[in-house]
Amino acid sequence: MTVNVLSTMEFGHDWLAALAGGDERVEILEIPAERADELPDDVLREVEVMYTNLAFPTSEQAPRLRWVQLDTSGADHVRGTPVWENGAVTITSIAGVSPQPMAEYVMAMVLGFAHRLPNAARMRGRRHWPTHRERWRLYRPLPVTGSRMTIVGYGRIGRGIARSARAFDIEVVGVSRTGGRTAYGDEVDGVEVVGVGHLEEALSDADWVIVCVPGTPETMGLIGATQFAAMKDGAHLVNVSRGGVVGEQALLEALDSGRLAGAALDVFESEPLPGDSPLWEDWRIILTQHISGLACDYQERVRRLFEENLARYLAGEPLVNVIDRRLGY
Repeated sequence: MTVNVLSTMEFGHDWLAALAGGDERVEILEIPAERADELPDDVLREVEVMYTNLAFPTSEQAPRLRWVQLDTSGADHVRGTPVWENGAVTITSIAGVSPQPMAEYVMAMVLGFAHRLPNAARMRGRRHWPTHRERWRLYRPLPVTGSRMTIVGYGRIGRGIARSARAFDIEVVGVSRTGGRTAYGDEVDGVEVVGVGHLEEALSDADWVIVCVPGTPETMGLIGATQFAAMKDGAHLVNVSRGGVVGEQALLEALDSGRLAGAALDVFESEPLPGDSPLWEDWRIILTQHISGLACDYQERVRRLFEENLARYLAGEPLVNVIDRRLGY
């Protein structure tokens, strides 16, 4: 039996050869594409496994398709597509690839705010060298050790962030859907975990609010005016979840009121971020372009994960990182 595998991502010959591992049952083809209609009809008719990000064929286009491996940790962009509606197709993610780089990103933002990098960028833009008195006012660091962090979304990524934060002796509270222990057995010492019903309470004394929930109908708008009002004055927010989880207008209002002292945003309600968005020009915001999950060895990490899942698929064993359509992740 031949299993036809199609990658719409541009990984290259060496990556594909390593993935196949000499297994004669596997035929792998790479055709870079962002939409299913960019793929040849004859290829889609025979494909059984796809590694893709955005190319989701209908069951008529790909009648033999049984498994889609996403090139993302989240699956919010798949909801409503033909693949999502096709119950014969198993969808898996690359969850587990990004917790370390995302934890590093979050701590870079925390330390950047603590050491006043937005002020440094603002002074550089003005070509202004502050006086001694201005330097003390502009650059006196915020405390990191002993500060308090609330992580909204305490899954694998949230726990990775918690481990890094605890290394700086930051007190951590995690907020999860259920508030219970995780199924992964990798609990972080010294972290209190509460349910989403206690969100505002958990936000009330946080110096650092980290948002890393998946994008689902339940999490859209999770952080809005009510939640910002619950935060203490001078808090900082880092959003590495999905656009729409944090209300951007409410965030700007919280910055203007002083409730928030700063925000680091890696995801946005509209991506690419429109050129006329006020977020571009606001010096209180550190802005990046949905890159917090990138890893220096990204291709190797995703290849190992896909390789393991492909071996499981060939052996008829359960796949890892299967998306639960009911939960959306």
